[in-house]
Amino acid sequence: DLGLARERVQRHAEDIGTGFRIIGESEERPWPLSPVPLLIAAEEWRTIEAGIVQRADLLETVIADLYGDASLVARGLIPAALVGGSPFFLRPMAGLVPSGGHHLQFIAVDLGRGPTGEWRVLADHLRAPAGAGYALENRLAIARTLGGL
Repeated sequence: DLGLARERVQRHAEDIGTGFRIIGESEERPWPLSPVPLLIAAEEWRTIEAGIVQRADLLETVIADLYGDASLVARGLIPAALVGGSPFFLRPMAGLVPSGGHHLQFIAVDLGRGPTGEWRVLADHLRAPAGAGYALENRLAIARTLGGL
């Protein structure tokens, strides 16, 4: 029974305290779970994957520049105040080459469909792998609810 499965999955998420907060709200919302995974065709996924890889490459290039020679700032393409005024810009990292050669260690994106059905990136997440935790909790909840399906 899909309705029963949905209730059990949601109850599991609530029991382990999986929730989220929207910026500006004080109350936590329950994490919505569905016992039915979203299936994306392989060809459609390849397109999404290629776009995310391209996006990650661009973000890595920008971060490497900001912590390197800062040519984007020097050329006026990114305002210096935006970088220097950000609490997330780590001045001690300037000029350092990270282990493995990559500044970007993690990327997650929020996806949604546009009005004509195309996929759109709604947000990039580069600092904290919260989405990875949600994905793991989703899998655990589904596995505990539906067993080996």
